[in-house]
Amino acid sequence: MRTSMIVGRLLGLPLFLMAGLSAKAAPVVRAMYPANGESRACVDTPLRITFGGKVTLGSAGKIELFDASTNQRVEAIDVAATTRPRGPGTPSSRATTTPSATSTAPATPPRPVAQKTVGGARYWYYPVNVEIDTVEIDFAANLEPGKSYYVKIDPGTFKDDEGDFVGISDPSAWRFTARTAPEAAKTKVVVATDGSGDFNTVQGAIDYVPDGNTPPTTIFIKKGNYTDLVNLSNKHALTFLGEDRKQSVIRCANNSNFNGGSRGVFNVRNCNNLAMANLTVRNLTPVGGSQAETILIHNGADAHGIITNCEFYSTQDTVQISGQTYISNCYIEGTVDFIWGDGPCFFENCHIRAVRTPGYYTQVRNRGNSRGMVFYHCIFDGADGVTRNVFARIRPSAYPDSECVIMECKLGPAISPRGFLFDGNEQDARNTRFYEYGSTDLEGKPADVSQRAQSRQLKQPEDAELIKHYSDVAWVLGGWTPVIPEELKK
Repeated sequence: MRTSMIVGRLLGLPLFLMAGLSAKAAPVVRAMYPANGESRACVDTPLRITFGGKVTLGSAGKIELFDASTNQRVEAIDVAATTRPRGPGTPSSRATTTPSATSTAPATPPRPVAQKTVGGARYWYYPVNVEIDTVEIDFAANLEPGKSYYVKIDPGTFKDDEGDFVGISDPSAWRFTARTAPEAAKTKVVVATDGSGDFNTVQGAIDYVPDGNTPPTTIFIKKGNYTDLVNLSNKHALTFLGEDRKQSVIRCANNSNFNGGSRGVFNVRNCNNLAMANLTVRNLTPVGGSQAETILIHNGADAHGIITNCEFYSTQDTVQISGQTYISNCYIEGTVDFIWGDGPCFFENCHIRAVRTPGYYTQVRNRGNSRGMVFYHCIFDGADGVTRNVFARIRPSAYPDSECVIMECKLGPAISPRGFLFDGNEQDARNTRFYEYGSTDLEGKPADVSQRAQSRQLKQPEDAELIKHYSDVAWVLGGWTPVIPEELKK
């Protein structure tokens, strides 16, 4: 213990931080969050340990949370639990190990998996995330306001090149108390990774908002990386506003192998008047990890959603939108039909980038006379060397009324000369509306559209009325004119 105290002094740590840590521990602890003795921890706080250098998960060990008043264990995370078991609530009928959930290559070592309730639904998730020198621990249960807790960690749970972390065994080494809940009916809720806000997680702020909420409520997300799986339904008039477009980041690994139809990072169902601004959302699922949205929105046709000044990154199916939505000044990156859904959706001044050859920017599944997706004054390009991407593909026999319209957009070399693609018999596509007007290259010169065999080029003056309609956001969105509030125009 004396050696541990000397190390603690050298690192500038309080002595209590070293309590319960053996002098032989190879990974040296620099900080813990919440700090030992913290009296106002957020109820939704993930725990963090920052070590003196790079660490990895061990092959065995438990991380345990205890009620300090009773010494009863509240929850345990077993780092050896790397296989998702069969049983009720499992989206797949077979057992799935962690590597196949998110990657085509084996994980080294495999990551533990667990289940928790997020926004009223059960999800598989990764309760322990290691990023270089920092370990984030996400227990399924929230803390109870006013209650005190302590943490124990088994030897060997983490390690570095010098050896195993010997763990935390002393109940006084990592102990904290949860703050009282925020006052009811706040119309602005602040999320911060450092505890300076009302909540540590975006989901914690969402859970605070009552079901069926209609008073306008802003969830302000400070700069930081939030390893946060988000799920909300039947909560209305919510605005998610980041402090900084590139530095307010919501991220996690979620995909169809892991959670079936609820495979987005940000999952929304039946929420009217939703707004998102100044945020980045990343799905951390690697290439080959199956369908993996950043935002997955299933709203009604008249739901009135606004998304502006955001960035979305995934390796497949980045944005899925069903419901009346206006998207402006956003960056969207992905591959394989990575903008899709029913619509209606109007994209304006967006930058859309493909990261694989060949690929497909959209798959639009609107039916009948309902509007699909219109891209107005957008940029379509690709990563270096990417070519042969089409604006849209559809199977006409399944979605004969699919509508994808490209209006006055700039096109990079990633665009295939054919522009659009039908999967199947073209006879089924007589009602399909693949339209294009006024495309240019990135320098503003007219694009070569001579090989657009499966689409229609709109022309003046004969198509003047269609051109006018598809340039009008209110016409595309069924009579609704979206107005971006001033607070979102940062």
